[in-house]
Amino acid sequence: MVPILRAREAGVVAVLTSLMGAGPLLVYAYSVTGPLLIKELGLSAVEFGLLTTTCYLGAGFGSMVMGHVSDSIATRIQLVMIFGGSATAFALSAIPLFVMLLVASVISGIAQSMSNPATNRIVVDLAPRGRTGVWIGMKQSGVQISQLTAGIVFPLLAVRAGWNAVAATSVILLLGLMALSLRNTALRSGNLECHAPDANRVMLALDAANYTPSVSEDRLPFVVWICAVFAFFSGMGLAGTNAYLPLFATQDMHFTIVGAGYTAIIAGGVGVLARIFWSSRMTRGGSPTGILMTLAIGALSGAAALGLAARLASPALLWAGTVIHGATALGVSVVTMGVVVRYVARAKVGRASGIVAVGMYFGFAAGPTIMGIFVDGAPNFEYAWIAMMVAYLLCALLVGLFALQRRNND
Repeated sequence: MVPILRAREAGVVAVLTSLMGAGPLLVYAYSVTGPLLIKELGLSAVEFGLLTTTCYLGAGFGSMVMGHVSDSIATRIQLVMIFGGSATAFALSAIPLFVMLLVASVISGIAQSMSNPATNRIVVDLAPRGRTGVWIGMKQSGVQISQLTAGIVFPLLAVRAGWNAVAATSVILLLGLMALSLRNTALRSGNLECHAPDANRVMLALDAANYTPSVSEDRLPFVVWICAVFAFFSGMGLAGTNAYLPLFATQDMHFTIVGAGYTAIIAGGVGVLARIFWSSRMTRGGSPTGILMTLAIGALSGAAALGLAARLASPALLWAGTVIHGATALGVSVVTMGVVVRYVARAKVGRASGIVAVGMYFGFAAGPTIMGIFVDGAPNFEYAWIAMMVAYLLCALLVGLFALQRRNND
């Protein structure tokens, strides 16, 4: 039996996973300590949503540039920019002013904008043939490991020692990860020297059968643009849910801050498994359109469960919606980034990753703002969850129209 990761691969994949988790850690910290931040700074629901929105606007605009940059600068420089930028953001967030939290969000977003282009290039350069799907699934799960870590550690830390303790702990963690990552020999040499064994030939054949090169030297495949639009609408639902789910648990379900943090723990834990599962489906030759349709419909049902939880004040539906959210919405990026690695020529992987990331991050920016508008002044979160359902419905319609167009062309 072929192991999920061989010894020589594990170190590089650990770095990739850390890089993916570093950027969004500040946003998850805001989310799981939201009730405390709102109380300490006297924020409205819209202002609280602006923290996440500002971060992802920074990431969206950053992705317009960083996709090209990642194709031309050294991996180690990108590594320092991601870890160092994220650590700087946490350090600035310790200054107890709302405007400084916004500045920290922008810096965190810019650092985060490099994560997908940089890690996708490393996958293309170093992943053994037939192993790209496994690598993508593992490294994309870093985002949910970050969410899981934030949900476990930060609420307890914030309640006991305040936000500054959260910020200081995160700075130490990020700088430590940067130091360890810079010591990785494979990243320094650009050579993993790890090849797929005979037992993995079936995976090699699948990769070869499913790979389609870019249609021209100058243009990207149309499916990249479809993924970017899909990422925008799914990002709206994902970020809106991630940002407000703990607050929903405290305000509508009357959970404690620590209890509400379990929503992030469960969503993040399920999300880690979901990203590995959906990446394996892609590796085994699954249709990207079929998988994306499944994810869109699943995420729609998760948002519906949360909406019913708000109407009926049902904790059971809250947990059901949280699990479905983790299993579906949190798996989207592994599929969209898998499409980039599968269908785009190596020299343009950074650019294509950046385009998909722009859509995703602008969706991430829009979602919390929309949620905040529907939550402010409303008796509960019901209409906010309906707004998230609309975003996922648009995802399903987009994939359906794309599949219909391809069928007509064939």
